Amino acid sequence: MRGIPKNALMTRDDFELLQQMARDSELRPQHIEGLRKQWQGLLNGRKKYVFDRVLADGEAADGSEPDYLVLEREDEASGETSRVQHRLVDDDACRMAKLGYTAAEVTAMIDELDGLEV
Repeated sequence: MRGIPKNALMTRDDFELLQQMARDSELRPQHIEGLRKQWQGLLNGRKKYVFDRVLADGEAADGSEPDYLVLEREDEASGETSRVQHRLVDDDACRMAKLGYTAAEVTAMIDELDGLEV
């Protein structure tokens, strides 16, 4: 194998196959690192920001970043600026969920790769 193409890991079976190849020492160190980055990408993409509410002038967010994000929004018609709060939530439609993984399973796969002798 010359590398892991960016679009090679499309299914759960693809991830499982490469993970098993790593366990069996059939992957080069750089390919193991590439697989680890793919797992990490699944983990990083499991949350998204959603609109929560409009904040009053001078009102603080309900929490700190990264759990809450405050953005200024300008109304094109009136030109008025308002502050809106977005909240970080789990994305049930994320790629990790579509592949059928949980965050704990993906973390375990990353930890397993980190523990392999290369």
